[in-house]
Amino acid sequence: MSIVQELVSRPDTSNAAGGVTRVPVSVLNLSWVFTHYPTAWTYENGEWLPELSRISFRDGLNGQSDGNTNAPKAHATNKGATIIEPSNPKLGVHRNYRHTLPAVDPNSGATGTYFCAAWEKPTMVGGRNVRWDLDENAYTAFRRHLITAGLIEPISTVVAESRIDALEGTLDHLRALPRNTQRDARIAAMEKSITEMRDSLSSIKDVFDEADPVATVAVEPPPRPRTRRLGPPTAGGAE
Repeated sequence: MSIVQELVSRPDTSNAAGGVTRVPVSVLNLSWVFTHYPTAWTYENGEWLPELSRISFRDGLNGQSDGNTNAPKAHATNKGATIIEPSNPKLGVHRNYRHTLPAVDPNSGATGTYFCAAWEKPTMVGGRNVRWDLDENAYTAFRRHLITAGLIEPISTVVAESRIDALEGTLDHLRALPRNTQRDARIAAMEKSITEMRDSLSSIKDVFDEADPVATVAVEPPPRPRTRRLGPPTAGGAE
């Protein structure tokens, strides 16, 4: 018995990346999550905000294999990072901050997915170029929420002072260079920022307890000798 099936031709849209508008990027299918390290902070517009990093997931990268992301996450955690999972319910309105876009590699023509943050907005310019805009307010709100929701520890005084010291080192270097209008303006802005950063130190409340500088190890007292009182001897033993 033979079966006859009519074949219906379809337009070939392979040169148009499947007919889907795709953002041109050089890296496809590279998922990631945000991480934060305790010393990564910046002072912006009167507040301390965390500087975030990304850890990427791909087999063969950071010890990952078979799609299991435990190895790269453990590697980052061992270095002191806090992993900020997009699915964490404590993120509230910022949950699922990682978005996806249909993408194409303009060089090879390969198609796939591009992973971006929710506040990164691409605009196509022509057929091969894309302009990325960052919603600064949304990104600031996200970083602020990480602190208020308890997802990362607030900045400590020690870390804040180290960031101030680093900025002062840069300032000293600039002051030693030949002066011009642009450099003078940058120096003035840095001086203002350093003053504000120093003023903020009084508002930082360290969340850790300082160790006892004298006795950091509790030593148990030696055991007391046990004694037993004996009553007067009896003749003939118990009745």
